[in-house]
Amino acid sequence: PLPPLPNLELSEDCAVKASDLARFYINSVLAVARDITTKKDVKLLLK
Repeated sequence: PLPPLPNLELSEDCAVKASDLARFYINSVLAVARDITTKKDVKLLLK
């Protein structure tokens, strides 16, 4: 049998940092998508 797993906990500070990083990347992708759709720039789409 496998040994028991230890209790794993994620600190609030670590969760906040991870969510901030995810928010940054999501906002960057959305900004690029907005630029592509509003400017109709195919070169940006192919980058």
